[in-house]
Amino acid sequence: MKKENIILAVVIAALSLYLATMNKDKTNYTLPELDEVKTSEITDIILSKNNQTIAIKKKGEVWVLTDKEYPANQSKIDNMLEVIKKIELTALVSEKKDLARYELDTINKISVQAKKADQLLRKVNVGKTASTYNHTFVTLEQDDKVYQAKGDFKSYFDKTITQLRDKSVLSLNPEKIKTILVSKNDITRTFEQELEPALNKEENKENKAISVSKEKKKTWKFKNDQVADTTAMEDLINTLKNLECDQYTKIEQKDTFRNKQVISKITFKGTNELVIFEKKDDKYPAISSDNDYPFLLSAYNGGNILDLIDKILGIKKKENKDAAKTE
Repeated sequence: MKKENIILAVVIAALSLYLATMNKDKTNYTLPELDEVKTSEITDIILSKNNQTIAIKKKGEVWVLTDKEYPANQSKIDNMLEVIKKIELTALVSEKKDLARYELDTINKISVQAKKADQLLRKVNVGKTASTYNHTFVTLEQDDKVYQAKGDFKSYFDKTITQLRDKSVLSLNPEKIKTILVSKNDITRTFEQELEPALNKEENKENKAISVSKEKKKTWKFKNDQVADTTAMEDLINTLKNLECDQYTKIEQKDTFRNKQVISKITFKGTNELVIFEKKDDKYPAISSDNDYPFLLSAYNGGNILDLIDKILGIKKKENKDAAKTE
């Protein structure tokens, strides 16, 4: 028994030494558990970075930006709300206050506050994305410890006002459009939609029967029943039905823009209207009945719309004289 006791004592001593050695290099900590926030209660989101602040406010059922109440892009705000709702901390990364390493210093961090009126519901500082792209480094309110949070979400908050604005400038329901007025330069035409039955006959040789399908063909006509380029007209409607601008102009009054040279005007049923002005700096200034602010269309989108209008109105492009020269 004495021998067995000696062996047992040696084993216990060895285990104790092992455990003591392991604990020297192991940090024991408990991660904070952040309560879930009800997004339905959030009325304000405040983003701050390097002394620049963006105030986002819920107005009725929509979100607006700054005290000018620019309409915000709803899907981008939804991305923010989803992160604010539940932040899951997965690891303590640093207690050394080396915040710049994780882009959580004063210059680089993005401070995110979510409020219900004056009540603070969530405050978190967002730093850079981890190299795995599965986590984001954060610090909490009045806490310099750097934590790793689940998810890659820095890009959701690292936005400017321009990037957060809703760029939808025209919205159409193609099924309800029956009359379109199109003008460019000195040409103006009003087009009326007509539906004509297209008869497709199919003969059944066995029964010697003929079946007729009556599919309605859509055409666009102007004076004297002349038919427009229907394909170009449908392409124009599809291009404009959910039109987004490239950016907004620094000038915020439509009346100021109305003094500029108009290239083209498109009116749908006398209600929805798009006016395109002469190109400047490779973009087309424009105004719309569906948006309160003047905006810019990219050279590609604006040029595509004008090309379709040329086809509809029968305007031929001017030939390049140099290209037309022959030896």
